[in-house]
Amino acid sequence: MQNLNIEFYVFSGTGNTKLIADKIGERFVERGHSVGFHKIEESTVCSLRDNSVLGIAFPVAFFTSYPLVLKFLSNLPKGNGRRVFLIGTMAGSGMGLERYFKKLLKKKGYDPIGAELFLMPSNYNNNPTPVELNKNRVANALARATVFADELMDGSAKWGKGLPIITGIWSSLMRSKLCTKLFYFLLPIKVDNSKCIKCMRCFENCPTRAIYIKDKFPVINNKLCESCQRCVGFCPTHAIYVKGKNSEQYRAMEFEDFNS
Repeated sequence: MQNLNIEFYVFSGTGNTKLIADKIGERFVERGHSVGFHKIEESTVCSLRDNSVLGIAFPVAFFTSYPLVLKFLSNLPKGNGRRVFLIGTMAGSGMGLERYFKKLLKKKGYDPIGAELFLMPSNYNNNPTPVELNKNRVANALARATVFADELMDGSAKWGKGLPIITGIWSSLMRSKLCTKLFYFLLPIKVDNSKCIKCMRCFENCPTRAIYIKDKFPVINNKLCESCQRCVGFCPTHAIYVKGKNSEQYRAMEFEDFNS
């Protein structure tokens, strides 16, 4: 591939996906290509330059991804043969979700050229956080991200196979938000007002606008929350937490880097 224009649409909760997407984009630029980054949660319309390649990156959740990501994919314009690649970050297994999304993209007229799932630290780490394990996972994923970018540019990238029926079932449940509602019911996200410094970081950066302000403190709207953990991971005083979960705060990068 020569002189590519990559339109990279990324959703990231606590930074895992952004970290990998940034690394892939960095490698594209090193090899003379241009990359435009876009936040999926802010992209009601996917704007694609002529002859550009579409990149899509998201966290894996319930063997698929979050409702806002699935909505974005459903609203993609017709591909008309445009090349597309996909990356996912996960703490466990994706159960071969690549095949499900490949079928979805091909149905819209895109040309799938490569997909990769990256094992990254969990957003729900039990206490204590496995520091060395996380460090090794991130290092291995970043190394693989560079290789994957080279494979995309050299035309040797693969698109994994799997059982699309599994991801299909979970995707239907995610679109209806049954999964996120159940997850929130079991592990609700709460705010400790005694620790809150009212910086409004969570309110301003919630991807689903699930946080509102009451009596000057943030409150989580469980009907809108998709449990991406962004507010939990980036709260500067650890005032936001998952009730009933003995866990430490996790984020893949500092807030300033996440928003850069």
